[in-house]
Amino acid sequence: MSRPTRLILGVATLLAVVAGLLWWTRSVRLTPLEPNRLAAMSETEQVAWLIERALERSERPGFIRKKLYEWFPRLRTKWEPSHDEFATLTRACAEYDLWEPLQRLRRWARDPLDKDSLHFAEAQLWARRGDTAKASQTMRGISDIAVKARAYSTVATELNRAGQRDEARRVLQEAVAQLPQDKDLIVSMAAQLGFPDLAEQAATRIADRMFREHALAADVVPAYARAGQDSEAIRVARQISDRVVRGLAYAEIAHMRMQRGQWTEAVALIEQAREPTGYARVARYLAGQGRPALARPLWQKAEQLARRLPEPSRSRALFQIATEYARAGDLDAAMRLCNQADEAKGRPESVRAFHAIARAYAAKGKREQAVAVVEQRFPSLASTVIPYSLLARELYRNGYYEDARLVLQRLHARLQREFPRNWYTDYAWLFTVDSLASPDTLPLAREIIGWLERETQSITNPRERYFLDRRLAVLHAQTGDLPRAVHYAARLPHNESQASALIEILQVVVERRESREGR
Repeated sequence: MSRPTRLILGVATLLAVVAGLLWWTRSVRLTPLEPNRLAAMSETEQVAWLIERALERSERPGFIRKKLYEWFPRLRTKWEPSHDEFATLTRACAEYDLWEPLQRLRRWARDPLDKDSLHFAEAQLWARRGDTAKASQTMRGISDIAVKARAYSTVATELNRAGQRDEARRVLQEAVAQLPQDKDLIVSMAAQLGFPDLAEQAATRIADRMFREHALAADVVPAYARAGQDSEAIRVARQISDRVVRGLAYAEIAHMRMQRGQWTEAVALIEQAREPTGYARVARYLAGQGRPALARPLWQKAEQLARRLPEPSRSRALFQIATEYARAGDLDAAMRLCNQADEAKGRPESVRAFHAIARAYAAKGKREQAVAVVEQRFPSLASTVIPYSLLARELYRNGYYEDARLVLQRLHARLQREFPRNWYTDYAWLFTVDSLASPDTLPLAREIIGWLERETQSITNPRERYFLDRRLAVLHAQTGDLPRAVHYAARLPHNESQASALIEILQVVVERRESREGR
């Protein structure tokens, strides 16, 4: 046999071996998605199982596969987690203390965004183990300012939860010093953990005046008041130039005094401040505590002072007072003030006012009036999805079950009218089920999913079925039914789409846990 012939045969044999190995690696059977196995697992075990199945569908397990992909990178599977999917995987590992899967994710972290997500998760795990030095060192490697802010606040929370308040304070001090902007998250976290001085330091460095003053009113002033430092809270409230916001800040101080039983001192503070929104909020607090005689003159003073303000402060204050009236249950007074204010000049307070009025009508079982407020003030479907869902939740919580179903039927009719071909995959159902996923309204959320399944079971078009099954997987995850969620993920046609669906389910599971813990 001549030398060229032997060379050709050798190359052909090598190619055949490579092709055979490649075929074998791609024909390796993946672990099937068996939804029933999840029912017997704890929540941490369920999360670990979801992560394992998602990684398996992207990595194609096997020693030979790993070596082939090292030698021939072009043979690597086309699917890799997107930045958001990678962040979800690392977030789940950190939340459920799964160190080993997190280390496996290192090979996917190829660009700064992925590396930031990985460092964020590692810092949280180091903090949970009490190693503050390694946590701080890891966080310094994060390049994105917003991710770094979330990392610092999360690490401080972990340390505070473990009783290491001095370390938590030191981490927040480091965050205030290192982050040049986007400090609103640090402000909120420092206030929640009981460090009002650090919250004030971070808030005063926010460049935008509106965001700075809202942070001072919503976080810093209440934090000082909760700590019993009323003089400091009043000092900060006086720094706020926006009278609508300043009034709400004073109301927070007065509210804390009421909780301490200092009713006379609370009213005296509001009388001294003379801010219309402060009068209104304190009046609502007093009415809610069964003290209408004390509340009545404060309502009157709130309206009188608001009407004297120049526009747009006048309209904003009137809408804020209307919101307080609605939350106190006085819907006639709320509508009267809304009609006297200029809606265009009163945003965003006008939006909050009409939402509050619609929800107050729903709480009293007045479905038609609630829907009328929503549809008249928010005519586009995009702006009514949230109010529809909140109305259904309010009606159901107060025992008006059939009225809640009628509101959702109205939402369905509008979706079918405006999106006749794909109404069932609209994001409205995601928001609706999510808003109804709390224990007291969970039966209605599951009822919606069951109805959607029945309405769409005749859809057989592969493309439409794909999007529908992915949506149903997420909806079931929102109600905590992981076996059904994985059932729909398993129906997807490709390993890559199954992996993406499992990561979506993971995201919902993590968000539900954070919501339960008030984070």
